[in-house]
Amino acid sequence: MSHYAVGVDVGGTSVKLALVSEEGEVIEQTSVPTLGDESPDATVSQIAETVAAFKKNLKAGDEILGIGIGVPGVVDLDGGTVSYPPNLKGWGVVRLGDLVKKATGYETKVENDANVAAFGEGIFGSGKNHNSFIMITLGTGVGGGIVIGKKIYRGMFGGAGEIGHISIQHDGPACNCGNRGCIERYIGQQNIVDFAHQTVGKFPHSPLARTAEDRRLEVKDLGLNAVKNDEFSIHVLGHVGKLLGVALTSMLHILDIRTFIIGGGVAGAGDFILGPAETHIKTHALASMRHSVKLIPAVLGNNAGVLGAAAMVYQN
Repeated sequence: MSHYAVGVDVGGTSVKLALVSEEGEVIEQTSVPTLGDESPDATVSQIAETVAAFKKNLKAGDEILGIGIGVPGVVDLDGGTVSYPPNLKGWGVVRLGDLVKKATGYETKVENDANVAAFGEGIFGSGKNHNSFIMITLGTGVGGGIVIGKKIYRGMFGGAGEIGHISIQHDGPACNCGNRGCIERYIGQQNIVDFAHQTVGKFPHSPLARTAEDRRLEVKDLGLNAVKNDEFSIHVLGHVGKLLGVALTSMLHILDIRTFIIGGGVAGAGDFILGPAETHIKTHALASMRHSVKLIPAVLGNNAGVLGAAAMVYQN
């Protein structure tokens, strides 16, 4: 007899669902379009239908223990209440955990998506040998999750870990959150591309010069060309790494957590970002803290969400 959990990752464009073993093996996986402009009942129905399909494919005696869901926005653990999640315009305030439990019959845990990804890395990925760490995801925006003692640290009201909204310049560019100079406004994907466009004039011989000038540049192009010693790509990624290091130094000083796991699509550039970030921390953090800092790449990739969501079920 085997036990499984269903992990669900609700994103802006798709809902990923996976049947996950206790060892973190993805047994079956699928995704459906996010119906964010519709009522949450549409997403609940999608989840219920997929869970029923997973159950139908189980061997005799096998069992699903429960469902874990990662969703954008602040989550209240009382009934898994999600309040006005970004990119899900048709939702409002939704007791998602209660709705999914009613539709499927399974106990359901709901948590912020960045926290879920961090928890997944902590149980099945780069963080499994670390008791406490901070995870940062670099993509369209900058997300984060804090794990202390193998548990998600949520803060008093569930909003802890909003690393993307640490201000590194009090009078910097306005952010959608209402703050100014947020790290997300500098090293979110589009902001990296904007910086590259502003800077490329200093590197006219770069193979990416025309691409950047025409605004056709993608962040992945920088990583691919940095390994070929393109000075322009190395310069832009080094800029990203340095600013990431500024934010992480603040996190280090507040929490005294010295292990950082870096994931997300932008982090695919690896040491071209992590190296400058670590250098900044080790030259700007308090001397008593700086030398034991570790920056580690995440390893779960796009499965971090579903694996972390499933891991929440097993945690119980």
